[in-house]
Amino acid sequence: MALSEQKSRYLVLVLFIIIIIIIAAIWAGRAGQKDEPEALVTFNASTGITFNCEVADTDLERAAGLMYRESLDNGSGMLFVFETPHLLSFWMKNTLIPLDIIFIDENGNVINVEEANPEPGVADNDLTRYKSLEPAKWVLEINQGLSELNHIVPGTDVIIIFNT
Repeated sequence: MALSEQKSRYLVLVLFIIIIIIIAAIWAGRAGQKDEPEALVTFNASTGITFNCEVADTDLERAAGLMYRESLDNGSGMLFVFETPHLLSFWMKNTLIPLDIIFIDENGNVINVEEANPEPGVADNDLTRYKSLEPAKWVLEINQGLSELNHIVPGTDVIIIFNT
């Protein structure tokens, strides 16, 4: 076997192993969902509309979000946490389920709610951007339509309790 052919096979093997490691890491992240929610998000404290949420508080977790999920329980969601409030923009890249994207300010009030639809096969540059109208510290994604059903609108008060 020629030396260049050996190098090519070695490179292919290394790339294959790297791809397997990446896929395993993504799978572990998805499979590693906890039995208990990482946070409870309650709207309208008097009525107690609560969502059990996974928390995305690192760049990697926020980038992955709810990508590739085929469903989301109606009482569940994903809470995106940011260190400081700022104007935020979300998209639906590789997201398979329609969502409500709820932007929340640092005082625990809903800023705005956006209904976001999957956009399969759309190039990144052409994906719809869903933006906070004011600086947001948290963003909650839940099944589309639940905000309207539960009267979650701008100004709605929010209580977030993180499990420790």
